[in-house]
Amino acid sequence: MRAVILDVWDYKQTFAKEELLSASDGDRLIKRQARKDCHLRSAQRMLAALKTNSGIYVKLGQHVAAVQVLPKEWTSTMTPLQDQCFPTPIEDIDAMLRADMGKGIDDLFIDFDPRPIGVASLAQVHRAIDRQSGRPVAVKVQHADLEDFARIDMATTNFAIHLVKYIFPEFEFSWLGSEMNEMLPLEMDFRHEAVNSARCSRDFSHLKGKTSVYLPEVLWAERRCMVMEYIQGARVDDLAYLKQHGIDRNQVSQELSRIFSQMVYINGFFHADPHHGNLLIRPRAKSSQSPFNFDVCLLDHGQYFDVPDDLRVNYARFWLSLIKRSSPTTSIERRKYARLVGNIDDDMVGVPSVV
Repeated sequence: MRAVILDVWDYKQTFAKEELLSASDGDRLIKRQARKDCHLRSAQRMLAALKTNSGIYVKLGQHVAAVQVLPKEWTSTMTPLQDQCFPTPIEDIDAMLRADMGKGIDDLFIDFDPRPIGVASLAQVHRAIDRQSGRPVAVKVQHADLEDFARIDMATTNFAIHLVKYIFPEFEFSWLGSEMNEMLPLEMDFRHEAVNSARCSRDFSHLKGKTSVYLPEVLWAERRCMVMEYIQGARVDDLAYLKQHGIDRNQVSQELSRIFSQMVYINGFFHADPHHGNLLIRPRAKSSQSPFNFDVCLLDHGQYFDVPDDLRVNYARFWLSLIKRSSPTTSIERRKYARLVGNIDDDMVGVPSVV
């Protein structure tokens, strides 16, 4: 809250100084630079606060980094949060499992590697051998203290967003709080993630032999622990790995486009967190039915959205109108679907050709 209030004060002071400037070219440059400086100071101040509080706050910062309509001073400043999450000590994980399931790490796994192979804002992943099946697995466990602070963290975030909205009525990012309120409780229950994974797998089942997408098998899932098939691969942006295994980067790019287009336009149920940490590329497995020499392994199924049929169809028609040759008829079509999809009316559009 201290960071929020200081940021609000900083912006208020910056905007007040703008009122004293004229409309000359020189003053416009001064105004532009003053805003950029304010953006950067405010973002750096908020970054320090989010890192200090960690958990849910890091998740919010990651969302901000991905919102491309924000000033680049904000998005670039928040980008390091995507790779700066701190692991939960193994002792705390063991205590959490015993509290939830009555069994500890040694009861459930063999050769549980205490060093996580991945750490995110809400959870971390370890390699292990599943004691019951004997299979190599990836064990996703929630940060042990996350649940203790989730309720008050969400309340604090909602209050901060409403405070900023009250002071700056034109602030249009209150959706961030609404999305957090809806999605975070679901993400914090890994049983929900397992259900999403199963549904996505069913959605692609009729495309065997025609798609490279692969979803790791979920062995079992509890509220704060999920055990999955271990996947050996590399991030989608690891070009050296692709070259080493003779994988065509252009085919990978095209497959990613096809996979997510299938989700959005056909299935109406799409993975809403497809950053590079959730996309692994591996050479095609023996059991794979991929038509290429690689598999696209889709991880972390905590965030999915359903797309209503009317929005799905209108969104497709909107993009089709954008790639049509410009004409008066096309401009009318673009405006129509921009209004239906994004609630963009004529007052928000400057030139028809750039709708």
